[in-house]
Amino acid sequence: MSALHIAPKIKLDSLVVPTLTGYLIRDLIAEWKDPLPIAGLPARNRVLLLGPSGNGKASLAEALAYELRASFLPVPSDSLLKEPVNYTIARLTEIVESAKRHSCATVIFLEDVEQYQRGADKEFLPSGDISKLLAFLYRLVMDLPDRVMLVASSTCPSTLFQEILTWFQVVVEMPPPDEVSVPYLVNTVEKEFGVRLPPLSAAELYLCGEHAVHFRKISMAEIREVYLDILRISHCAREDFFAVAVRVLKQRHARLLLESKLKADRVRFSIPERAQVVVPSA
Repeated sequence: MSALHIAPKIKLDSLVVPTLTGYLIRDLIAEWKDPLPIAGLPARNRVLLLGPSGNGKASLAEALAYELRASFLPVPSDSLLKEPVNYTIARLTEIVESAKRHSCATVIFLEDVEQYQRGADKEFLPSGDISKLLAFLYRLVMDLPDRVMLVASSTCPSTLFQEILTWFQVVVEMPPPDEVSVPYLVNTVEKEFGVRLPPLSAAELYLCGEHAVHFRKISMAEIREVYLDILRISHCAREDFFAVAVRVLKQRHARLLLESKLKADRVRFSIPERAQVVVPSA
């Protein structure tokens, strides 16, 4: 199966990232764009993004590719690790070789790097296979060519071996939403769709009581979807923004309760979280 290079479309300015993270990423981009690098001092090309799902790790990796005018090559770990270790190693080798041959720079996005410590779906690999895989992964990470950047992600950084953390030159946290980041998210929605939301909408929606309590538990991606639903309904129904907001939040809360019940039922009846999808070879 050939590696699938993607033309990135996400701009860095469209993302909500912590201030320090923004400075760090822009410094990294500047290193890669520097026409006069220091002799013998290549730009950093090993990046690790940490944080819960849905808070922008994949988007930030794609934005890096966009800003560097590079191709974007996502690598989902779960599908690789369902195969024998030798297949996983061969596939990763093929991916890096494809990046080397590509006509422009490439950003490889390696999702859920902690899975390489144990295997897919919490099905722990034999210790010998884990050692073999991690030894290969170490060589792959350390021997990246200058025109290739590896961005890895971890949703459970507390489970990562300390050894793996030391492989990366840049380690960035992508935290869940808070009272500071949500207003910035609203601002990006305003710019994207050319709308103007009520001045206090972000603070009121985040802190408006029982119907928004789950805002403290969901991701930036989910909060964005909530805002987009409010915009759609308030525009089409010509209703007051806050009246629609409360209704959407009630609906969202009901959905979360339903999803929680379904998850409990899956555990009870031993139903897998994901379907087994077979992707045909190219």
